[in-house]
Amino acid sequence: MLTLFLLSVSLTDLSKARKSYAEQINLLNCLKVVNFLAVTVVNFLIDTNTEHLKKMLNPKESALFAVKTLRDVAVFTNKRILIADKQGITGKKIEYCTIPYKSIVVYSVETAGTFDLDAEIKLVLSGGIRIELQFFKDKNMRELLFKVNDTITEFVL
Repeated sequence: MLTLFLLSVSLTDLSKARKSYAEQINLLNCLKVVNFLAVTVVNFLIDTNTEHLKKMLNPKESALFAVKTLRDVAVFTNKRILIADKQGITGKKIEYCTIPYKSIVVYSVETAGTFDLDAEIKLVLSGGIRIELQFFKDKNMRELLFKVNDTITEFVL
């Protein structure tokens, strides 16, 4: 299953957040890892029963599904969205970013139209921080889009 998966954050929204400057900088450092280049990243749904994924999770949480780019992984668990961003040439340095479902205040789903190249799920986190998950159009994009939507709906409502 090929689906392009892009996460981005609006930096102007970070300045509107009602958090201390130090918290905003920390969050900005965490969220900048999720700015993948749309042109170069192809994603695949992957098996969640691997040792590598199990090491990333808390013993009290379970992986529902995961999406992998060429180097990075986004894992949707029963508690959060976990993004592992491999950095550097070797990829040995990994930065982990967590988006707990409980911090999602508002979300919306925008499907791709006839001439659109992508569909989006937009998240607004507590503090007014906005994150977009963009799914580039392919034959299985709609299935993955609604799988993400159903997962978020289950834990937010």
